[in-house]
Amino acid sequence: MLWDKRLKIRAGLIFGIMLLFVGCDDQPTEIIMPDNINISVTSNRVVPVPSYVDPILVSIFSRYTKIIAPNGKPIHIFAQSEVSDQQIIRARDILEFYLTDVPDSTYGRNKSVVANAMANRSASLLFFNNESSRKHAFEEFSLADLNLASQNLHATQFFVEGSIDYANNPPDRQDTSFKDILHLVQKYGIIPSLPDYQSEIQTSANSARSTGIWTWTATDSNSAAQGYYATVAGVYYGLWADDRDGTVESWWGKYQHNTRLALQSGDPAGYNLITRFFSEHLTYTAKIHPRFSGIFYLSLKPQLQYTYKSQYLIHAALTGTDNSHLVGNGLANTLQGNSGNNRLDGGKGIDTAVFKGNYADYTIFDLRKIEGKYVIMDKVSGRDGTDTLVDIEFIKFSDQTTELPAD
Repeated sequence: MLWDKRLKIRAGLIFGIMLLFVGCDDQPTEIIMPDNINISVTSNRVVPVPSYVDPILVSIFSRYTKIIAPNGKPIHIFAQSEVSDQQIIRARDILEFYLTDVPDSTYGRNKSVVANAMANRSASLLFFNNESSRKHAFEEFSLADLNLASQNLHATQFFVEGSIDYANNPPDRQDTSFKDILHLVQKYGIIPSLPDYQSEIQTSANSARSTGIWTWTATDSNSAAQGYYATVAGVYYGLWADDRDGTVESWWGKYQHNTRLALQSGDPAGYNLITRFFSEHLTYTAKIHPRFSGIFYLSLKPQLQYTYKSQYLIHAALTGTDNSHLVGNGLANTLQGNSGNNRLDGGKGIDTAVFKGNYADYTIFDLRKIEGKYVIMDKVSGRDGTDTLVDIEFIKFSDQTTELPAD
């Protein structure tokens, strides 16, 4: 009898331990995902993956960055060797954009609950070189054994503003950046912290499927809702507006509207989903690809496919060293040049040109009466170069902001 009792106790303990592990299946341990990786040691906050991270992650990924949620915990980004720093930074920018409060919205006015939920799960973006690299990581390095709360990205499907792929949007390699990062936010942030919003997403997806607006072959309703939500968000921000047949077709479904205007009239429920959580425009600063040369437009130019997307940007910064130029739109743009000689044209709206140094480091030439512009020359070689300002109302230096006199 005593032996039987001990067996029952032991069985109960084992069963309890099993339940403990089952309940924590999405919770990586601290040694796998440490909270204290210092990314401030580099100017772009992208650092090598530390050796004390889990050996599986060290063997697969070479670089790391993160954002910090309001609760002080990180949301992680791991990247492989062929992912560019520009792609990593853009992924971080888009993630921060998704988690930035939208004060006048229904569900987006306090996104700290979403960010905190993600950080509590150690949510992670896993940025692979390509699909083959991802498969190799899961099959050969047993990445699945870590059971991370994660979402995959592929460098071959992630286009930095100003890159050749961003401009041409190749049909065989769709830009999935906004979609994939939103999947992470929805799975590990929205679903656990905003159940009412998730219910609305599910209802709108079901309605769109029943009416033929959204065609999705998956039987899993959660996957269908995620695909629908990401597609509608992509339409809202112009990612599909250059598709001339007026539809969105990809490997995760087919949607009947491809522009914001068509979305608003053809699927008002989907349109309302976005406006209840997202801002009207893309508020992160787009770092233009360093190899970009020419004029990058934030205003719509129908002959330039990429401007269907870039028209929703507000802020842009040239990188690299080429003598490239920025043209704003009707919003309050913030434009920043690089070390070359740039022309920054704000267009309509109240616009600001940003410079890296102090006011005293620059010479300002007022050429409005002669050529209708200002010229700003950096006295420090190799930093901001010489920039021409047109329709710019303010100049922001590191130590002050100066208003330019009106004509």
